[in-house]
Amino acid sequence: MARSQNKLNKTLRNDDTNHLSHESCIFPQSTSFDLKITSFKLTNDFLIYSTNHGEIFHFNISNWNYANNYQHNCSILHIFPNAIGTRVAFVDEKGLAFIYNPANGQLIEIPEFCPSINNILWDLEDTENPLLIAYDNLRINVYRYFMNECILNNLSVIASSRKVDDILKIPTKQITDKIQNDPILITNRNKNINNDTARSNSVTSTKFSNDKTDSNKLTTEAIFGNCHLIGVTRLPNNHLPLCSINGELCMLSPTGRLLTQLLTTHQFRLYTKRKGLTIDEKNFEFTGIKKLSYHDMVTYFEQALKCGCSEVAEIFANHLDSQQIWSQLGMSCLRVMNFDLAIRCFRSIQDPGLILAVQRIQKIEDRCLLAGYIAMILKEFDKAQELFLISSEPIAALEMRRDLLHWEDALQLARNLAPKEIPFICREYAIEMEYTGDYINALMHYERALNPSSDNNEDKSLWNSKEKHQPSQKKRYDYNKEEWSKHINLCNAGIARNAIRLGDLKRYFVLIIFKMYLVLLNN
Repeated sequence: MARSQNKLNKTLRNDDTNHLSHESCIFPQSTSFDLKITSFKLTNDFLIYSTNHGEIFHFNISNWNYANNYQHNCSILHIFPNAIGTRVAFVDEKGLAFIYNPANGQLIEIPEFCPSINNILWDLEDTENPLLIAYDNLRINVYRYFMNECILNNLSVIASSRKVDDILKIPTKQITDKIQNDPILITNRNKNINNDTARSNSVTSTKFSNDKTDSNKLTTEAIFGNCHLIGVTRLPNNHLPLCSINGELCMLSPTGRLLTQLLTTHQFRLYTKRKGLTIDEKNFEFTGIKKLSYHDMVTYFEQALKCGCSEVAEIFANHLDSQQIWSQLGMSCLRVMNFDLAIRCFRSIQDPGLILAVQRIQKIEDRCLLAGYIAMILKEFDKAQELFLISSEPIAALEMRRDLLHWEDALQLARNLAPKEIPFICREYAIEMEYTGDYINALMHYERALNPSSDNNEDKSLWNSKEKHQPSQKKRYDYNKEEWSKHINLCNAGIARNAIRLGDLKRYFVLIIFKMYLVLLNN
């Protein structure tokens, strides 16, 4: 692979007994003379490069075509993909850093990123929730990227007329008998070349929110993945970080020696460094955990929890054996969807309710619905409602608000999700108001509960007229006859009670007389 004048030349070799042929692709091919490649990286499967127009391209080496492209809102200076190319961290010309997921096109900003930082390393061991090392000449910022943590983002509905074909230009393939000296070459010896067969290029295009919009409508999007700043470590003078393995940084010294240093954010690994460490007394003595004071133990537990090392935090929690510690660890694991460890934590504090709740939701396939239930357990009810509404079961948002006795929110949701539940919600809301002494509003909601068709403030009580409060035959058909009759009786009883409290004896006696009339009529 060769690089020349901000262009890449990638060559595919095919060794034959008779001759040696090559297939070359020049990146990028564009009619724009100011288009330049700003950074590129090579993984086992992809050539990933960025341009000064804010584009990131994934070129599949084995299939010899484009797999994905992304359009940013400004020029991209540096890209740093992980080992397999499934996540790409990059820095733009504004000094902001992001993590891009090419599988779903989601973008996550790296928080508290210093503009002087221009290098990012991915931890070689942590693959599920990887560690990121961002450094300049003086300091190292340590980040943890939680792949399953859910965050919400409000986006404008974007309608763009820009065509994918205008974004991505298919590179020209050249078949030569001799390696060109000008560009850089990447060789693939296992690829068969067919001069007469044109290769297809599959493209997945992602638009950034800087595009023009035809509508100002906002929509809520659930993003699975979140990046947290763990801490800052000082970088020794003139040392070059090479890689990170479980919080241990390998560096090249000015004399050419390889040095390893444990990050200050991972000092707890001094006591939990052995592989296969369990939580029995023998290993506690061996690693020195038992010699730590209670305060130091809590400090290292919180440090491990902040770093996202839940398995290590469990070791400290088991030795501390505090209900608060176990609950804190369990909720932290639940947030990042580490269900097995969360269940172990809740079992340690003997909380069967949380154990059953986690066991019931952990097999839900809809990730938005699953994240909604997790947010509900974490008592983040507004977030849970938003997640429920964009899931496959939006009615769960209404059920949650009713269980929490959030009646105003429940009425708002019921108008769109379940209009036939509005009378029952009004009755339940009226009961709560009656208990708190708000008799005027309780009476109003009892009256509203008599109307099965809509949620309005019209007076539908029995004392106005028999015909007014009676629903039409078509509307009553949606309700169970016995259930609706019981509901009407409860509402009338509530109206009678509150009429007495408010001094409206005439209304009370009208209800009593009408009730006696119905009994005689049935007899």
